[in-house]
Amino acid sequence: MENSENNSVMVSQRQKRQKPGKQKKSKIRTAALIFGGVVLIYIICAVFVSLNKNLSTTTALKGTVSEGFRASGYVFRDQDVINSDTGGYFEPVVGEGDRVKKDQVIGYVYSEKPDSEIIEQIKSLNSQLQMRGIDGEAAVYTGDMTYAEGQISDAIRTMSDDRINRDLKSVAENKQKIKLMLGNGGENGNNAKSAQQLQSEIDALNNSAGSGRPITAPDGGVFSSHVDGLEDSFGTDKVKEAVPSYLTELDNRQPAEVGQAVCKIINNYTWYFAANVSEKDADTLQKGQTVKMEFFDLTNNAISGTVSRISDAENGRKTVVISTNRYVRGIYSANRVNADLVTVSSEGIKLPVECLRVVDGVTGVYVVRLDAAKFMPVNVKYKNDEWAIVSAVDSTDGEGRLRIYDEVIVNYKTLEEGKIIR
Repeated sequence: MENSENNSVMVSQRQKRQKPGKQKKSKIRTAALIFGGVVLIYIICAVFVSLNKNLSTTTALKGTVSEGFRASGYVFRDQDVINSDTGGYFEPVVGEGDRVKKDQVIGYVYSEKPDSEIIEQIKSLNSQLQMRGIDGEAAVYTGDMTYAEGQISDAIRTMSDDRINRDLKSVAENKQKIKLMLGNGGENGNNAKSAQQLQSEIDALNNSAGSGRPITAPDGGVFSSHVDGLEDSFGTDKVKEAVPSYLTELDNRQPAEVGQAVCKIINNYTWYFAANVSEKDADTLQKGQTVKMEFFDLTNNAISGTVSRISDAENGRKTVVISTNRYVRGIYSANRVNADLVTVSSEGIKLPVECLRVVDGVTGVYVVRLDAAKFMPVNVKYKNDEWAIVSAVDSTDGEGRLRIYDEVIVNYKTLEEGKIIR
């Protein structure tokens, strides 16, 4: 009994001595499992991040891709210089760039400089006279819709600026001008002055200014008081055979004495822009092609024109001639102008060209839908090395159609329909 009890005590003591070691090993094992779990989670996250590092997307938005080049050149047009047979002071009663009719009074020549306030009154009355039309004729604006649109747009912009500046008098004047140009008149029949009344007032004012001799337009067109003696150099007959050396020669020509010349009338229906450009730029054009021109020194609006001629090359340059009949404010009094020529312009959904993929012979893009890749066929309207302009291809279910604000995949390691990418 005594030995049995002693053995029991010894076993118990041995177990007590062994227990702390086992507990220590258990803690180490638990820590190892935790550490291993953390490492595993890290590896999984690292793989996920690694895969998604190759994922880049963009948003499908509307945009435009334009290509072209900038050119510095000259304006060529038909223009008649008007001379005065007597000396004196020429005072125009029409504005620079205004369109006038044949035999219309465009100014007066006075022996002595007239009072500026009287001239301004004559201009105002003359403007009303021409906008109403004479002897029941339609106002001159109806004969040139392009010009009318430009004038109305300018008046509206000016009126908007005047409102901001609280120039109420100018706002009222521009409002009246717009009404007249729209054929509205803005006045009732009882208050509107007749053409005869307006002309009588003009005659009276002219007499008080010194009985100036009237100058009339020999033909219809656009009025310009800018006469520099170079008009013959910029006639339409010169542009038809223009070559780089001729335009280079124009660079060195200086204004000449104008003698008794007081103003000119320009045929505003067809005019030409001619410029020397590099062979590379010229080769992007072809005769008969429609291009857009923006004369950024004169206006923010772009107009269309047609390439009418491309000369042979001289020292790596060609003369490009573009014809148009569009109205540009200030173009009729300018000789040398700068222009941005847009040869290609396409509008639609604008995406990086890397987005495009061909699947089973069909061109399209992959978009992210519910964290998976979905292929959307598209029509490619235009693309260059950087951008593509596309349009969506109609789908019967509506879900297979590219939509504005879709998240489009630009780059990913591998792509296929339905692949989970997030």
